[in-house]
Amino acid sequence: MTSSDAALPGYLAGRNALPTFCLTVRTLADPGALPRLLEVFAKRGMVPAKMFSVATAADELTVDLQVPGLDAVQGNLIANQLRSQVGIETVLTSVKSEG
Repeated sequence: MTSSDAALPGYLAGRNALPTFCLTVRTLADPGALPRLLEVFAKRGMVPAKMFSVATAADELTVDLQVPGLDAVQGNLIANQLRSQVGIETVLTSVKSEG
């Protein structure tokens, strides 16, 4: 247990107390799709903790991203910025919290 864990209530000790902002993005499958998605985070000095991409059709990718500690306001700003990109068809958001 770290000193920061000692300050947390027992049920949160050892767990990530921060919620994780999740995005699911459906985009056209082209060579620049993934770099464009990640660029939105890189410009803010962020690296998603998890990213999973799968070709769901011949010309379509579905990408799931998880960013721990990203608040809903900034997460929704990022989602709206992604929605405005060429080739992005859908951006869904959710918040996952431990516990």
